Amino acid sequence: MKLILTPLNLLILETVAHYRLMTTEQVHRALSGKRDKLASVENFSNILRRLHSLGFLGRDWVAVRPAERTAFAKPSAVWHLKPEHLRAILAELERTERADLYEPLRDEEANVKDGAPLAENTLRHELAITDFYAALDTDPARVALWLRTSPRHPAISRTVVFTQTDKKTGKKTERRLPLNPDGFHITHTEGKGYACFFLEMDMSTEAPEKLTNKFIAYVAYHQHNRFGEEIAAPLARRFRLPIEHPETAPFRVLFVTPNARRRNDLLLKSRVFPMSNLFQFATLDEVKRDPYGMIWASKATFAPHLDEYDERTHTEKASILRAWAHATLDARPKHAL
Repeated sequence: MKLILTPLNLLILETVAHYRLMTTEQVHRALSGKRDKLASVENFSNILRRLHSLGFLGRDWVAVRPAERTAFAKPSAVWHLKPEHLRAILAELERTERADLYEPLRDEEANVKDGAPLAENTLRHELAITDFYAALDTDPARVALWLRTSPRHPAISRTVVFTQTDKKTGKKTERRLPLNPDGFHITHTEGKGYACFFLEMDMSTEAPEKLTNKFIAYVAYHQHNRFGEEIAAPLARRFRLPIEHPETAPFRVLFVTPNARRRNDLLLKSRVFPMSNLFQFATLDEVKRDPYGMIWASKATFAPHLDEYDERTHTEKASILRAWAHATLDARPKHAL
């Protein structure tokens, strides 16, 4: 009985299902730490195309950015699974009397859904989220749990209510804002215990008002002090995580940006909020190299210069002040989470 789905084929399909959306390079990188000998990226591309042609895998495309275009540049394939692909995989495994090998994919069925092709910007955003969690998984002993929560997740997404006071009139208005992170994860560090994080994958596409509302929603949710009971404790029970007193667990928010310029701008924007370490910032390139390393910056990073920055906002041209603040932030030491 000829095997169409080899063990490597199944591992590739399980990996794509696990991360939801992946380029060929991401699949290769994710598996490079799991197998001693691995085919080249070019051979992986051939394998993925074959799986697609046999109906076991879906494919979209991401165009080459204008700045990256050359005579040899080509669009990148983006691989994903839909329910029809899972049915085809199970049918093939049943045909070859290996239905038990479907079990790892059964665990991913909830993540595999039908849907229209994603817009270009959305694809890039989702692939960046894949990069983030694939980087976390390079040290699996430290990852207790991660969830992709974009665009919404029933256990994580919610609406936050807060009271806004008009500075001139003193009038109070109740506002409702969405708290809709791109991901959520819990890590474990020996000697430190468990830590909870929301992920915001920033692609430099959001308007200033939307960013401000995003910061406000997290600050309000932090002040409501409901995270432990609403999110941490239920997830600890569901995934059997030995977290002591998860109902009182705190959280932090990780903003991952496409470049240092954007990272610094978001950090400076967050300086007006009272918590010095609620928001943490790093670039995607830094995260891909080592998400657990000394790559993160926060309001505390800029603390020695906050007063000077605020004073200079009244006397300095915005462009000059921004250049000084960016140079200062770039020179400040970063920290690990």
